[in-house]
Amino acid sequence: MTIKSEYKAPVLRNKIDVLTKQKVFDDKLGKYQHKYSFYKKVYSSVRLVRKKSREGQADTEYAVLTHEITLRERSLPDIDETYRFRYKNLLLQAKYIDYDFDREGMVIVQCEQVVE
Repeated sequence: MTIKSEYKAPVLRNKIDVLTKQKVFDDKLGKYQHKYSFYKKVYSSVRLVRKKSREGQADTEYAVLTHEITLRERSLPDIDETYRFRYKNLLLQAKYIDYDFDREGMVIVQCEQVVE
């Protein structure tokens, strides 16, 4: 007897880098600083959710891009809003973290693109 499950996990085909604030010794200053550095790689699903254009000062325009990252809860059990993600040439800052109640064990992270 086989049991069919209606649970369908999203396809986690994108490998992303997770960055966290870590204590790093700065040789130039001679003291410790907190900087974003590589923590681990995880598989996830990345998709663009919202793209807004805004006008700034002195007739400039800028865009606010919001991405949604879906990953397994076991991959990052201690996730919070200080985490950053690097996918290809994008650097994404976590803004909101939601647990997906339809698919157990999955976390949805709303991120905004960071421009440095």
